[in-house]
Amino acid sequence: MENLLFYLIIYITEGVILWIYCSRIFNSKYKRRHEIAIILCSHCLISPFALLQNSWLNTSLFVFIDILLIFFLFDISLLHTFFHTIIISFFMLLTELMVLNFIPHFIYTYYKEDLLFHSMLVPSILSKLLYFFILYTISTFLSKKQYMYTKKNWYTLLLSVLPIVSVWIILTLMYVGQQIILSKTINTLITFSCILLLFVNLLIFGLYDYIQKKAAQQTQLQLELQKEADLVSYYKLLVEQDEQQKIFLHDIKKHLMAIGDLNKNSSRQMVSQYIEQLTESPELSTSAKFCDNDTLNAILSRYISHSVEKDIRFSTDIRAHSVDFLPFGDMTALFCNLLDNAMESAEKMENSYIELNIFPKKQNNCVVLTLINSCRISPFSENQELKTTKTDMMHHGFGVKSIERIVEKHNGIMQMYFDNNSKTFHTIISFQGQR
Repeated sequence: MENLLFYLIIYITEGVILWIYCSRIFNSKYKRRHEIAIILCSHCLISPFALLQNSWLNTSLFVFIDILLIFFLFDISLLHTFFHTIIISFFMLLTELMVLNFIPHFIYTYYKEDLLFHSMLVPSILSKLLYFFILYTISTFLSKKQYMYTKKNWYTLLLSVLPIVSVWIILTLMYVGQQIILSKTINTLITFSCILLLFVNLLIFGLYDYIQKKAAQQTQLQLELQKEADLVSYYKLLVEQDEQQKIFLHDIKKHLMAIGDLNKNSSRQMVSQYIEQLTESPELSTSAKFCDNDTLNAILSRYISHSVEKDIRFSTDIRAHSVDFLPFGDMTALFCNLLDNAMESAEKMENSYIELNIFPKKQNNCVVLTLINSCRISPFSENQELKTTKTDMMHHGFGVKSIERIVEKHNGIMQMYFDNNSKTFHTIISFQGQR
C-alpha cells in the first residue's frame, strides 16, 4: 500500500508539472479546472502500473497518455504534440537517472527495496524539482502568442528522432543499473553522459524554437504581401472610379441638353426622373485633389478621411510629377505603410498632426519625401531599433521592412529620428536620380 501511495504522489506531481508546462506554451481548449482534473485523474489511473516494476512499460504509458492529454486539451497539432511529449519524457527520465546516480546503489535497489516509500521519497523529490526547473525554464523562452502550434510542420517529426534515441539510451542505462550494482567510475561516466544528453536535447529544442520562429515570420511575411496586393487592387479600383467620374463629367453637357429637350416637351415627370438618376450616380460623388498622381491622390483621400474622423490635422505639399517614377504597387506599399505608422502614432496624442511633403531638388537630381507626425514617446529602443506598441511582439516590423525594401529598390536613402522637444517623429527619404 505504501508503494502504491508513493507512485501516486510521483505521478500526480508529474501531472502538475505537465499542466504548468503546457498552459504556459499552448492555448487551452477548456477551462483551467477541467484541464487540471483530467490530467491528474489520467496520471492517477496509470500509477498502479508502476507496481509491475517495468520501466519500459511505465515510459510507454506515460508517453501515450501525455500525447492524448496534450492533443485533446490544448490547441496543438499532432506532430507538435509528439515532439513535446518525447522531450518531456526525456527530461523526466534524465532527471531521475542523474539524481539516482549521485547516490550509490539506488538504481539497483529501486524496485527491490521493501521500504520503497521511505528510501526513495527524497531522491524522487529532488528529481522532480530538477524536472520542474528544466521544463519551467524552457517554457519561459516560448510563448503561446508566438507560434502557430496548430499548423503541421514535418521538420518537427525529424527533430523528434534524437529525443527518441535519447529516451532509449536513458531507459537502457536505467535497466542496466537495476540489474547489476555499478562501480563509482561507471556511475560517474553515466552522470556525465546524462549531462551531455541534456545539452544535446536542449540544442534540439533551441533548433525547434528557431524553426518555429522562422515559420511564423514566413507566414506573417506572406500575409503582409497579400495585404499589399489587396491594397494595390483596392486603389486601382479607386483610380478607375475616378477615371469614370472624369468621363461622366465630360459628358454632363449632353445630359443637360437632354434635360432641356425634355423640359421643352413639358415632360416634367421624365425630367424629374432623369435628374434623380443623375444625382444618385456614383460618378457624381466628389473627390478632392491633393496631387496630380491619381494613385497617390486615392491613397491620400482615404487617409485624410481617417484623420478627420480621428481629429488629426493632415497637411500635404506634393509637387507635380514628383512620384511618377514609382510603379503602382510600390507606391501603394510605400505610402500605406508610412501613413499607417503615422496614423497609429498620431492618434495617441491630442492636437496631433501629420505633414507630408514631396518635392524635387534640381541641383541634386533627387526627390525628397518628408513625413512628420506627432509622437508621444520615442519609438526607438536602447540599441536604436524601432520598437512596437503592438501586443503581438512576434509579428511586427514588416511594414518598416516593406518601406526599406522599396527605398532600396529605387536607389533611395532613408533616415528616421524622434524630436523630443516637439514630440514629433520624422521620416526623410531621398530618391537619388529620380527627378
